[in-house]
Amino acid sequence: MARRKRGSAERPPHPDATDARSGTATADRLRPWLVAGVCALFVARPLIASESAAAEGDGLPIVMLWLVLAVVWLLGVLGRPDFRVRFGWIDAAVLGLFGLNVLAAVVGAVRGSPRPAVNMLWEWIGLGLGYFLARQFLAAAREIRAAAAVMIALATGLAGMGLYQYFVELPATRAAYARDPDATLRDADLEYLADPQQRRAFEDRLNSPEPMATFALTNSLAGFLAPWLVLTAGIGVLWMRQEVRVRAGLILAAVLVAGCLILTMSRSAYLATALGFALVGIWAGRRLWHHARLLAAAGLVLLALVGVAVATRGVDASVFSQAAKSLGYRLHYWQATTRLIADHPWLGVGPGNFQAEYTRYKLPQAVEEVAEPHNFLLEIGATAGMPAALVLLLALGAYAWRLLRAPRPSGDSTEPPSPAYRPGASTWALVGGACGFPLAMVLGLLASVSSAILGLSIALSLAVIILILLRRWVDDGWLAPRLLGVAVVVLLVNLLAAGGIGFPGVSGTLWLLMALGLNAAECGTGSETSDTSDVWRLTRRSALGLFAVGFLLLVACYATAYNPVLECRAWLRAAKRDPQARASCWQRAARADQLDARPWGLLAGDAFARWQAQGDQAAQALFHDYTEAALARSPNESAAWFIAGERYMAIYRATNLPEHLERSLAAYRQAVERYPHNMEYQAALALALRLGGDEVGFREHAKEAFRLEEVSGRGGHPRLNELRKELPRNVSRKM
Repeated sequence: MARRKRGSAERPPHPDATDARSGTATADRLRPWLVAGVCALFVARPLIASESAAAEGDGLPIVMLWLVLAVVWLLGVLGRPDFRVRFGWIDAAVLGLFGLNVLAAVVGAVRGSPRPAVNMLWEWIGLGLGYFLARQFLAAAREIRAAAAVMIALATGLAGMGLYQYFVELPATRAAYARDPDATLRDADLEYLADPQQRRAFEDRLNSPEPMATFALTNSLAGFLAPWLVLTAGIGVLWMRQEVRVRAGLILAAVLVAGCLILTMSRSAYLATALGFALVGIWAGRRLWHHARLLAAAGLVLLALVGVAVATRGVDASVFSQAAKSLGYRLHYWQATTRLIADHPWLGVGPGNFQAEYTRYKLPQAVEEVAEPHNFLLEIGATAGMPAALVLLLALGAYAWRLLRAPRPSGDSTEPPSPAYRPGASTWALVGGACGFPLAMVLGLLASVSSAILGLSIALSLAVIILILLRRWVDDGWLAPRLLGVAVVVLLVNLLAAGGIGFPGVSGTLWLLMALGLNAAECGTGSETSDTSDVWRLTRRSALGLFAVGFLLLVACYATAYNPVLECRAWLRAAKRDPQARASCWQRAARADQLDARPWGLLAGDAFARWQAQGDQAAQALFHDYTEAALARSPNESAAWFIAGERYMAIYRATNLPEHLERSLAAYRQAVERYPHNMEYQAALALALRLGGDEVGFREHAKEAFRLEEVSGRGGHPRLNELRKELPRNVSRKM
């Protein structure tokens, strides 16, 4: 394996150009398909309607396709004596980050809940493959612009979907729910009918006016839209030679994306976007005067969008008046997360296991058991350890340095065609991006929640329009590396307060922007191909080794995640369709996925219900076995331990057998250990201790329950009212 030295007089050939000495052109014939595949997968992932990558494994089909794409590429180069790849020390830092996350996921699968950890292990591998394949195939200047156009089109499509949700879909759903709540929930295939807490959560989400498009949270949609809005505006300001058609495409994209972004009411996205606009303005300098009328028109359009949002109550004063309150919540999350990191500094708690571990450190005044700490650095530190966070900072710093050192061409420059560039490559990128929409429709059928076909159709239509309008810019335009860097800054500023670097639908933008930025910096200003020292020549043996690794990873992903997760989900859905056979379906689901706790939890609940209805001793024994199996697969889930404690307590009250009281006490203790600031858990343990004759323990935990009630400011809990009945008058105030 040899590497070209920096400063060598000989210009390296394009890493994917046909080399007469290499022997075969198979890889060159595959390259357009690979370019299309990379763009399609980057488009498809945000369109899959879920952020349940850890719990549900909704992103595993995309991960499998990334692995297939990598294996196909390596298979195509096996016939060459050597082949070239882009890989520099910035890439090495990024690889180190992905590697540490994978290692942390392995450790988290052993120490915590295995299924979420294994799912996230593969998600991080998928993100890494996306980054490195983008580095290889989106390398020529026109390909970089094509990928940027594809993502701008995707952002426009998602914004259109969000606007459709806001003005049409959500009002219709709210009206249908008001007429017949149960029918609406059944039609949505939601199991909230018997759980008042989840039902309230669904109603709160339904009554929330903010659009979400295909994301589970409106903040995630805003985080995705913000960098592409700034990139769109930057292209309009910095590239002078804009035809009417290109300008129309940029304006349409900016208006739709800005309109949807305003409706999200995401303060962090607002701040990040404003910073991005400021950076573009500082960089543009005097060029802004060339666009004075256009900027004035843009300002008027922005004011009009804000006016419409205010008039339709899409934005209100609470966006700003509650900013301090929202920041206070985040300070609670960050303080608890720093304590978690202090206890797990090296490898964290593992991707996918944050929420279960967070409750151990959650402050009593905090209002949520958050899935991530709303800060990307703390999230990496908590889930993969501080070394991973430091490696991420190193990679980002080196990336910024590389882009700042990139040449600064004039805004009206264009790249001359290069003999090594194949004119059809950008077309393949655009077609691949458009194909990402139907691909998402198909893969969405495998997800836990399917996107509305009408919404995706609207998104596809808008995306195709944008791609057609921007085609001339893709062919003859200009995209500065620093503008891609500004987009990265926008996304990171948003992630500092909103979090989500572990959500592939959001973080995929980060890794794509970094890959495109590095490739653009290497392209320079006067050529279509990369002129860089970060090109390695690998031997056929190296290619064979990489192919073997890729193939083994593909098989491993299928065996450990893709097949068991999808088969388990299929049986869980079958149980919903046929309630009479649900126990059998749950058993099949448990056998299909040995790592998932959910089928065992459902079986435990079913056995407990049968015991309650019939007093069946066999059902009681099954309940115990199923509960043990579920807890073994979710050992740090405080709610699972508490539910087990409640059920064992019910059995004890019915049978008066001490063994059930002991099991109840043990489960309550585990719940309190994992969530010490939950006043309901403390009160339940106190009452159980009194039944067991432990008066000292009873008073200790009763005192803590009342203290938490006072600190949290959330009084009137039924379990604490029950606890008060066990105490003499006014004793609770003195405890």
